[in-house]
Amino acid sequence: MRVPDAREDASARVGRRTRWLAAAFRNAYDLGWVPEAMVANIASVHVDLEHQAVILVLKSGTRIIDRLDRIDVVGTADDVAVSELVEAVRRRGWTSVKVHGAPAFRRAAALLLQGLEPPVAVADSPLGEADLARIEDLRRVRGTIPARPLRKEM
Repeated sequence: MRVPDAREDASARVGRRTRWLAAAFRNAYDLGWVPEAMVANIASVHVDLEHQAVILVLKSGTRIIDRLDRIDVVGTADDVAVSELVEAVRRRGWTSVKVHGAPAFRRAAALLLQGLEPPVAVADSPLGEADLARIEDLRRVRGTIPARPLRKEM
């Protein structure tokens, strides 16, 4: 147990909490190192051993429940939640996913998943040819891939 020091300022407490969250996040995902900036949107990390899940509670109150075979978003699926969901997919190393939910959520997730390197295939993708062409152009501009057609998953 630690007794708070009245002389300690708020920034020191925030820094300590951020370091603790980064360590909890690193341990939950068995990662070698986690930059503190990676936990900027996370309020807490819980490991549920009984249900084999890592539960990320975002500062907005939305929960991302990362199970062995699926990831659920419970709460408001705002831009931060979608970004954290996509990062969880990337950490898992998945190469293809099926996204369920509201059309706006599915589209936002599919755009970010296709933007990963390598892209994550999205079954029943809500993206149109124009979206796929825009992603392809962005990749070409960034120089991450050679010019080649990006095909929509059927």
